[in-house]
Amino acid sequence: MKAQISKRDVFNTTREIVDLGNSFEAQFLLRPYQADFYNAGEQWNYDVYDINGKRFLYGDRTPDPWHKNYSTEIMKKYAGEARKLDITDKEYRAKHARLMELFCESIDRGIHDPAPVTSFANFKRQLSEQHDMFPNKSLSLIGKELLEEIPYGKKSGEIKEKINAGLKKLMEKNAGLMSRATEGKEMDAVLFLAVVEHNKKNLDARQRKEKEAMERGM
Repeated sequence: MKAQISKRDVFNTTREIVDLGNSFEAQFLLRPYQADFYNAGEQWNYDVYDINGKRFLYGDRTPDPWHKNYSTEIMKKYAGEARKLDITDKEYRAKHARLMELFCESIDRGIHDPAPVTSFANFKRQLSEQHDMFPNKSLSLIGKELLEEIPYGKKSGEIKEKINAGLKKLMEKNAGLMSRATEGKEMDAVLFLAVVEHNKKNLDARQRKEKEAMERGM
């Protein structure tokens, strides 16, 4: 029988916490496991699972953005495969364990949903990160998803204006390259330029730090 623990004890762990909220799909990833603990309060009631060195939280609670450190797309992929497994199969648990391992490996590699965009520089950084994680996804789709993640509020319009202004400036700065973009692919082209600009800035900063470190060691 699972024991009740306090919210403080839930988070007092060396394990990486993965907050699955009350996602319908997540139940199929957790199906063969027994919850180790549960935590209940006036506005929440969720189970706690310690699996593969991670602590999964699942139930009626608002997911903690600091612990939503996984890709919803990948979680749904492996949950969908887990749902199709025959629970009467002698190898069911082994097959399921492998799917859970793959999901946990994706977390270890840092593949996660984009965080809310707060500026044009932040937009470029997350665009680059998501493009590395999902190379087969178009940049225009990634850009659209990032814009949709901007929290609704007074500053949302201001943030979108800054992003549009930044992209417009990039287009004007690279007019020659943009003129050669395939019709209908202009947005992908300017977003690619945004990724290149971000990566170059990161490379320059890294090279500058390496040079300074070498000079200090001389």
